[in-house]
Amino acid sequence: MSGFEIGALFEGIKLVLSAVGIPQARRQAFFKDHVTPSYELLGRIHRDYIAKFQEAAALLEERGDVRKVVELLRIERPRNLMDRTEAATLIKGLRDHVMPQNPFPKSSKKPSEFKQLFSMYVFAYEHYLNSASPLDPVKSETWYSYFIRTFEKAVNDGKDPYKETYSGRAGGDRIIDDAAEILFRAVNDVMPDSFKKVQKCYSDLRSHLAPKLGL
Repeated sequence: MSGFEIGALFEGIKLVLSAVGIPQARRQAFFKDHVTPSYELLGRIHRDYIAKFQEAAALLEERGDVRKVVELLRIERPRNLMDRTEAATLIKGLRDHVMPQNPFPKSSKKPSEFKQLFSMYVFAYEHYLNSASPLDPVKSETWYSYFIRTFEKAVNDGKDPYKETYSGRAGGDRIIDDAAEILFRAVNDVMPDSFKKVQKCYSDLRSHLAPKLGL
């Protein structure tokens, strides 16, 4: 999605939220036109992540050629990065245009159920993007970057990556075993659990609007 398209999208959001009509009708339009596409985009990202990580994990489990793992992740990295950037930009735009800086300001007026559910959806969405990307909060190193860097070092050192240790790590951890452990955890636990939270929040928001959406 280009900068022009994203800008047009946000202008559309403004129009929907400022349109004449009852608030519930605007929320229905907003959900159909903007929340659902954001959810579908993240679903595609999640499926791509899991598919490629499972393929890489299978190679490692078989003690296969680490160079194939590097090649697999390197080929997928550019498209994955573009999709993640688009998703991060989209959800930030939705949040900034719908919610105030403090979605739950200190006031006597309780936020509407819609705003509470929407805020939970945004939080879960951004949490998924973070859990699927940075290993180091400071460097914000992605899974792809981490595995490519780790595996390439093993190969370039000219040693058996399944036996050698990387002295640069405290305790001399075996770099392939270390990377594989993180990879397996990402595929089996971290990313599925994070995406389930997004699914739950999306479902709750959808159910809240379901009677009016005719679902």
